[in-house]
Amino acid sequence: MVNRLNGESSPYLREHANNPVDWYPWGDEAFARAKELDRAVFLSIGYSSCHWCHRMNEDCFMDTEVASLMNSSFINIKVDREERPDLDSYFMKASLLMTGTGGWPLTVIMTYDRKPFFAATYIPKNSSYGIRGMVELIPLIQNLWKTRRRELLDYGNALVDALPGGIPARPGKDCFERLMYELSTSYDSKYGGFGTAPKFPNYCAIMLLLSTGKNDMVGKTLHEMMNGGTFDQLEYGFHRYSTDQQWGIPHFEKMLYDQALSIICYTDAYRGTGNEEFARCAGLLVEYMHNRLLSAEGGFYSSEDADSEGEEGKYYTVTDPARILPPDLMQYAKRSMLIPFGNGYIVRGTDGTAEGQKCLELLKKSREGKVRPKIDEKILTDWNSLAVASLAFAGSVLGRDEMVNAAKTAFGFIEKNMLVNGALKHCFIGGKAKIDAMLEDYAFMTWGALELYEATFEISYLKSAINLLGLVNKNFKNENGPYYKNSGGLISRITDTEDLVLPSGNSVMLYNLLRLYLITDDDSIKAQYNNLERSISPYACEQPFAHAFFYLVKKIHESDPKRVILVGQQKEAKIWAGAFCRIYAPGSVAVFRDPDDPLIDSLSGFTPTYQAKNGKCTAYVCGSSYCSSPISSKEELLSYFDRA
Repeated sequence: MVNRLNGESSPYLREHANNPVDWYPWGDEAFARAKELDRAVFLSIGYSSCHWCHRMNEDCFMDTEVASLMNSSFINIKVDREERPDLDSYFMKASLLMTGTGGWPLTVIMTYDRKPFFAATYIPKNSSYGIRGMVELIPLIQNLWKTRRRELLDYGNALVDALPGGIPARPGKDCFERLMYELSTSYDSKYGGFGTAPKFPNYCAIMLLLSTGKNDMVGKTLHEMMNGGTFDQLEYGFHRYSTDQQWGIPHFEKMLYDQALSIICYTDAYRGTGNEEFARCAGLLVEYMHNRLLSAEGGFYSSEDADSEGEEGKYYTVTDPARILPPDLMQYAKRSMLIPFGNGYIVRGTDGTAEGQKCLELLKKSREGKVRPKIDEKILTDWNSLAVASLAFAGSVLGRDEMVNAAKTAFGFIEKNMLVNGALKHCFIGGKAKIDAMLEDYAFMTWGALELYEATFEISYLKSAINLLGLVNKNFKNENGPYYKNSGGLISRITDTEDLVLPSGNSVMLYNLLRLYLITDDDSIKAQYNNLERSISPYACEQPFAHAFFYLVKKIHESDPKRVILVGQQKEAKIWAGAFCRIYAPGSVAVFRDPDDPLIDSLSGFTPTYQAKNGKCTAYVCGSSYCSSPISSKEELLSYFDRA
């Protein structure tokens, strides 16, 4: 049997095309059919590299008994959460309101006018471990639909009314202090990170803590992450999270956004602490992205699966190390770098000895011939833009031109393939761009453009950032609050401010507005920054822990970030900028003015007044209410920040 998903471009949806479940893709056709047949709608949201999504597929959606119940009771819809993050965000909020939990696969049952009344994550076929199974659940829901529908409708209506955001708490002076208290009390001083198990990397919190001088917490966390099993020691790249407290046994999928945010964190920590191991880790992460996620056209694929040959982590598990390692190295490895897992071991980091390095070489070679996890070949605008930002930033700080060039290529891919008739698309697959872009697509692309401008001083990237800001204001502006996440098409437009796995589009736009104001000196952009900060603040105060990136941007603003204006020949100015960007000065920007071709003057209100002295490269450092006297050498520029 082939269902309606057979013609979809998403690899995740195509994985379900041969299910006996009569799946529909998301769209009006499914809801019209549900209304015609007077049925509830069963929505399943997941993604291609998700282990538990595979499990529910095998346990339920491939099972003819479960499929028969679903087909006779519901209209069934499958959604790829990476293709439709707006739908995922909306229904995940519904799940959190209904159950207090969320995750993938996400299961939502709703009325045919799209009002949810039931939510769950993984559901087994038969009831077990306190979870009601599908064969028991479906008849129960069917009975409620027939006998107590008014109650379901009332519940759905009340839930939908609460979904756009509810009433946030009033801002209080102690909001930031509450966040820092939550971070300090949840911090794991033994293994780094926050909480116990499962343990997720909290990139936004790491960046915030670094900006507040908590280098010990940041250093411990990043060191333990890169030396645990959650980091693939043999071919690099971070897995999604650790199932234990020690960063030892991962949940094995590898996501593009994890690599990009990790690169930013490790690069930022390198310039904040000077620890070379952090620079090395950033370089290895870039190597992984290049080796496994880079498409032939220069964009980056979205993820690598957790499973291979139907088993989670099989590719990454060393099942017979004694066959691979000679006896002396086997003793060393078992003592220092092998973590028991299933019928084998996961490899953790070494102590840097020659023995450890030799073990890594032999263990890596043993992967040759194994079946690799598959790649989800969707190219997503938001995640690719995050990759652009990370590569441009890391390339600048680490002095790696090839990273900056990779960022330029990926940005060019987005501009060429995802910008259609002056508007962005969210997803590219099978040679086609599809799905209208969301706030995160525009926000992250603006971030990437700004990082590329500072890495290259090519004015086209600054123009792109300004143009993208205009599109954000055109498509997502909300007169009564933060930017909308989507441009419509659901029951209501979504407002999303939480910095969770990724920083929110609103927090990133706040960061973009701050940097654009520093570069352009445009008072209208400053006003937009002030309005957006005020509108996010009530939501952030209600849930400080879920708004770490917002508070990072707010703290940067309050610290009076600097403008460094470089005037002279571009080649020398880039050398100065390269040295400046290795200084830990969050939010500060570098702007280049070529006195022979001052293109920047058309975009920036303050650059025309700055001149090169004696025909040589000259720098000026400006804060909110002052500017330095002319600085005539790179060493003097660096010394200025040492004194600050």
